[in-house]
Amino acid sequence: VKFGEITLNIDAAACGERRIPVMPVRRKGNIAVAEQAFALLIVLAKQIPEFDHVVTEADLTAARHPIRSYDRRYCGGSNYARIPGLRTLADSVLGIVGLGEVGREIASRGAAFGMSIVYTQRNRLPQADELALGARYRDLGALMAESDYIVVQLPLNDSTRGIISARELGRVKPGAILVNTARAALIDRDALIAALDSGRLGGLGLDVGYDEPWSPDDPLLSYRRNVVLMPHTAVGNRTNGLDDLAEVCRNLHRALVAPKRVRF
Repeated sequence: VKFGEITLNIDAAACGERRIPVMPVRRKGNIAVAEQAFALLIVLAKQIPEFDHVVTEADLTAARHPIRSYDRRYCGGSNYARIPGLRTLADSVLGIVGLGEVGREIASRGAAFGMSIVYTQRNRLPQADELALGARYRDLGALMAESDYIVVQLPLNDSTRGIISARELGRVKPGAILVNTARAALIDRDALIAALDSGRLGGLGLDVGYDEPWSPDDPLLSYRRNVVLMPHTAVGNRTNGLDDLAEVCRNLHRALVAPKRVRF
């Protein structure tokens, strides 16, 4: 039983020769993290945190968006406050740093929204997997320069700590939105703050903190307009993990009790 969907580290042919069933599990926890990453992309692209409840004329004027109504004989009243910088996800480039279990869930959602998918990781995927996922390989520097939206989704270890450094953030496409639902220390904090202050980054979504709970004096807490910070809620309800383990048990039951029905 593989506690995940990717079976590249399992010799399926050898298992088949020995009549050993291989049973992957599409984990609900991974799906929940991918949904959180996409939620952060959407709210930042649509500037939802900045304009939540900013709907009266007085509030919009105070936010420097005075009302200038359209002539509705000829057009609708959409965006009557002329708020600039609103984005669509369609026809944009989504760069995924780490196309593992969660990264692939994010890629499938990006494709559904009409985004072009590029990815980078230590080992390039087989061509068949790239074609199935609709993902094109880039090295990290090229991904940062090409992507309108970037999601970092790697495990944290000595080789990945600070992998998004000042050099990578200096290459980022101006105005790009960066989301991290993995581990905060994948991104150098000082370089991240400098990229926000310079305007190089157009938005930031973090589900994870450099300290958890966050330190009250963390400088990122002072950013409001284009930064969304969450208390590590991406994995969702804890029953997701229980459901994943239940699926493992069901697979074992199938293999042990009804082996004739199991594909090898």
